[in-house]
Amino acid sequence: MSAIRVLFLSVFLPLLIIACGSISDSDSDSSDDSGSGSGTYVSKTVKFRNPGLDPVVVRVYQCTLADSTLDCPDISVAVFNGSPTDPGMLLPLGLYSFCIQWDLGSGNTAYVNFGWLPGYAALSLSENTSDAIPPLLYVQANSTGYFTGTCPEPVSVP
Repeated sequence: MSAIRVLFLSVFLPLLIIACGSISDSDSDSSDDSGSGSGTYVSKTVKFRNPGLDPVVVRVYQCTLADSTLDCPDISVAVFNGSPTDPGMLLPLGLYSFCIQWDLGSGNTAYVNFGWLPGYAALSLSENTSDAIPPLLYVQANSTGYFTGTCPEPVSVP
C-alpha cells in the first residue's frame, strides 16, 4: 500500500471534518415512514467526500436521536476518491459519529482485511441543518491507529 496522505484526519483528531460549500445535488427535508417507532420523522442528508487514495465505506457508528422511539440507523455508503458526485445518507435528526473501513489488502483473494477507526461525536442534525447546502464530511483511510475487522453494529447512545 502506498503512503497515505492525511489531509484532514489524525489519530488524535475527529475523523470527520465539516466543510462549508455548495453541493450540486441536495435533498430536502422529508418525512419517512420507518416502519417502527412513531412512524414518521424528519430526516436530513449528509454527504461524504474522500480526498484519500483508497475507497472507504462509511457507516453510522453511534447516534443519539432526537426521536428516542427510533433505533440507530444501520446504514453505510461507499465513498470513492474522485467521484463526480458526493454519496450521502438520509438520516433522522440527532447526534452522529461514523466509522470508516477500508481494504488493507491481503495476498489471499478469499479473505479481505479491513481497518477501521471509530468516529467521534462529529455531527449534529437538527431542523436548522441546511437542505440547500447539506453537511459535507471528508473521510479517508488512515495508515496508523486502526483496528482489524469491520465496523461494529451501530449503537444508540442515550
